[in-house]
Amino acid sequence: MDDDGELSLEETLMLMYAAVGGIFLWLIFLSLIVFFHVRQWLSLDKPSYTNLRTDEGTSDHDVDQGPGI
Repeated sequence: MDDDGELSLEETLMLMYAAVGGIFLWLIFLSLIVFFHVRQWLSLDKPSYTNLRTDEGTSDHDVDQGPGI
């Protein structure tokens, strides 16, 4: 800071870079949160194979394994 209280060019650039870096880190943080929420939301809509088999009332012992097994 100068004697008259103004910031020098280097100090101004340093503050600008710090602000841009902080915004960039917040964007990464928010995008990770959105990514994991969307991934969980999409996975809830798809029935899994095990859920389909238990809905039919079959167990592993009831399923025909086919010839040769």
